[in-house]
Amino acid sequence: MGITVESATPITAPGAPPDPVVSSIRPLQRDERWFNDVFTTHAKAIQLYFQRRITSDDAEDLAAEVFVTAWRRKETVTDGMELAWLYRVAGFVLANFRRKQRTSATEHIEALVDRRHGSITSPDGNGTEPAEAVAERDRALRALATLSCRDRDIIELSAWDGLNRQELADYLGVSVGGADAALSRARGRLAQAWQRMG
Repeated sequence: MGITVESATPITAPGAPPDPVVSSIRPLQRDERWFNDVFTTHAKAIQLYFQRRITSDDAEDLAAEVFVTAWRRKETVTDGMELAWLYRVAGFVLANFRRKQRTSATEHIEALVDRRHGSITSPDGNGTEPAEAVAERDRALRALATLSCRDRDIIELSAWDGLNRQELADYLGVSVGGADAALSRARGRLAQAWQRMG
């Protein structure tokens, strides 16, 4: 007589605490409450992700697309790594959007910096942009635009979105050491591009 799944289920005495091993392998509930928690916790970060990267008013729509994907694919989200998963999906959504828009990287970054930082005020406070600051910003934007999409993402997530080492590692799907190395390499390539722009 063979063993069936039903007969392999452990039997516990009435009133006994549940077996922690059996309890830990139960699937997580991905219901509306779970989704609402994920949305409430991370919606602002995802919307800011798009606002920092696109020049149009589409950030809210793209963020909504990320959360629609999160609901449809909720069973694939690893518990405790929701933000990294959402950033990864946001990266795909953004890539699709950019492909459709066919915007050059330089135009995208220039408009982005203008929207995020506004004008640089001169020491006298009159709101004009000093020529030196404008030239440096232009040089930085051109250097950033020469990087690969991955390097730009790594630098933007670290510098603009404020991801810490662990969050960047989760986003990239690597160890913290791997994320540190990727960030270091991206910064090195940015420094080289900066020198070439000089």
